[in-house]
Amino acid sequence: MIGLIVLYSSLENTQSMADWKEKYFTDLNILPEITYIGMANHPNQIKSLTDNKLFTAFILLLASGGTEKLAESIIKRFERPVLLWSHPEKNSLAAALEVMGAYKNQYPLLMHYCENKEMSQEFLSFIRVAKLYRYLNNANIGFIGDPSEWLLISQNTQNVPFNMNFFRLETKDLIQLVKKVSNEESEQMLSERFSSKIPGCISHTEVVNALKVFIALKKMIDKYQLEGLSLRCFDLLNEKYTACLGLSLLNDLGIPAGCEGDKHAITALMMAHSLTGRAGWMANPSSVSFEENSITFAHCSAPLSFLDPTIEFTFNTHMESKLSVAIEGSPEKREVTVFRLGADFDQLMAVKGSITESNTKNPNLCRTQAKVKLNGKLTTWLENACGNHQIIVYGDITKELKLFCRFQKIQYLEIK
Repeated sequence: MIGLIVLYSSLENTQSMADWKEKYFTDLNILPEITYIGMANHPNQIKSLTDNKLFTAFILLLASGGTEKLAESIIKRFERPVLLWSHPEKNSLAAALEVMGAYKNQYPLLMHYCENKEMSQEFLSFIRVAKLYRYLNNANIGFIGDPSEWLLISQNTQNVPFNMNFFRLETKDLIQLVKKVSNEESEQMLSERFSSKIPGCISHTEVVNALKVFIALKKMIDKYQLEGLSLRCFDLLNEKYTACLGLSLLNDLGIPAGCEGDKHAITALMMAHSLTGRAGWMANPSSVSFEENSITFAHCSAPLSFLDPTIEFTFNTHMESKLSVAIEGSPEKREVTVFRLGADFDQLMAVKGSITESNTKNPNLCRTQAKVKLNGKLTTWLENACGNHQIIVYGDITKELKLFCRFQKIQYLEIK
């Protein structure tokens, strides 16, 4: 719950403040994510309003000056993101600035100044970041197997970020689950999801086997109550199948799922899903063009929901092994944000750009491919890159990423 409390000075007339609040709220469209709790001019009132309730964040509308200690009590007690909402009357702005000056470096605070009763972009960004806080807090992430040996950063990082819970699961348990999935169960999913029509040149049997991996992964998610997972997927090649299709479909279901046991990528995929409401794409930077200031990204497990719905995707083999099923499709040609978390989850680098080409069909790259023309300097991006796997999302989420990093004391670098 994001709780909205109106704070006012004990020197103010309570009825006058109540009348002002009603008039002030009349022209405002309070978002459904926000729950109005009440008004308070004394710490005891705050306590009665907030006791026995679970809060993701607070919005404190400072109706007047003299509310600094009231805001302080909430900020210190809950240590949750707080938006200080000020306006042009009754020393509201003065009170907000005093609180910000005292605590902005210690607690996750943002100030919103509203003169024309319209919610600013900063206000809306705060709501998205507050929801992200709730999403990550105590989230259960499953890691099936260890990070792949070439992922040096994930292998060497023991930190668990943002109060998440990392669970290690065994690849052999997944393989056993796959064996227990019947052909009939997989065939039914094929019929329901793809109308039994297999796009591309992959055999019916290969798709049925790949869907068994998805079904088994979903059973592990349900069993361990996971919000997301990452898989040491190359270990499955001995079984002659891959997890590319399964991971793609999980992302389509709103369950972030990543490849190769990458801790940083799955965390960022969860951030992407929360901030945008749709799946992000975990991809390898495969080549660059200094002349075009662009990067070509590629990976075999792109979510189908990330692809352009007007262009038919196909199934191809996994690029490295030439086995099983991978996704070959065309990401939409539109604005994107590309970002990645750093080694100890204490850095985040982001850059805006636009997809200018997709599905370039290079046989030596992972099957889904897209060229992103960067808004920032490619050379600066290369010099500051935090690692391989990048997360690509549609739209500009840099304001939200920057605010999240500020709240979490993460170094934020946006390439411009």
